[in-house]
Amino acid sequence: MNFLQWHGPQAQLIITEPELIKEILNNKDRAYPKAKAPNYVKNLLGDGLITSGGEKWLKMRKLANHAFHAESLKNMIPEMISSSEIMLERWRHHESKEIDVFREFKVLTQEIISRTAFGSSYLDGQNIFDMLTRIAHIISGNGYRIRIPGIG
Repeated sequence: MNFLQWHGPQAQLIITEPELIKEILNNKDRAYPKAKAPNYVKNLLGDGLITSGGEKWLKMRKLANHAFHAESLKNMIPEMISSSEIMLERWRHHESKEIDVFREFKVLTQEIISRTAFGSSYLDGQNIFDMLTRIAHIISGNGYRIRIPGIG
């Protein structure tokens, strides 16, 4: 289901249909330009893949693509399996008890990213993920603040 999300007077189209997402991400004709990141986001995250656009974004995207090719992903499978086994072992200790599956899969995802991207356990770097979560909350909260020209 696609829908409009309003930020004050500006509409943002949210796309959820897989075929449309694929077309937009391919964007070979540059028919769907990336929205410019607000200055406070660039100040917080820097001028990287998430916040850049145009040729700079394209160059960074090509560099990042290598990590997601099939061969690179195959090399990550042992870490994915190991992380999943750790989660399942933790679940065995909670037999007959309720488990917050949303939180568990969030931790699993963070564990896999941490192991494959940084070579360390999520729990070793949990404070970094916590800080990134806080940054995301700050950014999203800032996006909804009312800005009055000349004042805010």
